[in-house]
Amino acid sequence: MLSPLAAARRRRARAAHRLLQHCDAVQRLPGESRGADQDVEIARERGIPVFHALEEIPTLG
Repeated sequence: MLSPLAAARRRRARAAHRLLQHCDAVQRLPGESRGADQDVEIARERGIPVFHALEEIPTLG
């Protein structure tokens, strides 16, 4: 049985992965986060661009 904290983390991870289905791009903010790293990995597997700084994001024109 999962602890309440582990169960909450698992729910948040599943929700984040579902949200990635609707993303055109992902911006990875600085700092350590295993969950964010997993989201980046999934985004890359799906061909979703991943940016690490605002300056990397192309402007819409």
